[in-house]
Amino acid sequence: MLSIAQGLQLEKLCQSIYFPTETLNPGAITLMHGLIYFCIDDFMKEHDRFTEEHDCNTYRQQSGDAFAVALAQYDTLAIPTLENIQALSLGVSCPSMS
Repeated sequence: MLSIAQGLQLEKLCQSIYFPTETLNPGAITLMHGLIYFCIDDFMKEHDRFTEEHDCNTYRQQSGDAFAVALAQYDTLAIPTLENIQALSLGVSCPSMS
């Protein structure tokens, strides 16, 4: 499960993407999709009541698909930004996102 600090980091990342005040970094978008995928996945594994009441599997699948596609992009693999490195590390931690 996410710690409070990690939850705040995810919230800040989502805010910067959905309410941009600066140019968006593709690595940040990739990282956001990965974090959302793993957050939903963790809640589903815990059989959280919220995930059972809502169609979270669809959102998990959509964020996982977007994450997988973004991980295969040249920019993600070749440009060593902090967000790209974090996204690649996250992707390696769970090679089969099913």
